[in-house]
Amino acid sequence: AEVIKRRTQKKIIWGGPHCTFMPEVVSTIDHIDFIAVGEAEDSILSLMNRIEANEDCSDIPGIWVRKDKEAWVQNEVGRLEQDLDKYPFPDRDLFYDISPVLKFFNPKVIITQRGCPYKCAFCCEPLMKKVYEGKGKLVRRHSPEYVVAELKEIIRKYPTRNIHFRDDTFN
Repeated sequence: AEVIKRRTQKKIIWGGPHCTFMPEVVSTIDHIDFIAVGEAEDSILSLMNRIEANEDCSDIPGIWVRKDKEAWVQNEVGRLEQDLDKYPFPDRDLFYDISPVLKFFNPKVIITQRGCPYKCAFCCEPLMKKVYEGKGKLVRRHSPEYVVAELKEIIRKYPTRNIHFRDDTFN
């Protein structure tokens, strides 16, 4: 983050599991401007639009905004999106164009749902339940039509021998 900030002066956004489950720790890292907490598709889109328009970003759900070296605006996560079909398919070309090796690598990965109903001690899903308590149903699935359409796109666009369903549970 330090090198990127020094060389580009661009805004730096961190997200992912560490940011979701330990934002207080991540917030101690210098040179980060925003922390995305939780599922961030809608939050990041709002953030990008506001940065582009040079508007205030301090009230976006799921985004922590650095006020100064020590202080952050800590917005709580928004509601969980229940309709996963509203999101487009992942843009696999972003990876495959950079690394043709990945394009020809098998298996191709697909995720058909989010969340898990179980409380396994070795997994982060129980922590997600705490993060999103009262914010909507945690287990959500794409419609069968969406999944079939995504599978067809993968097979049509990329060399595919097999598919890996990388869901927490697939039953």
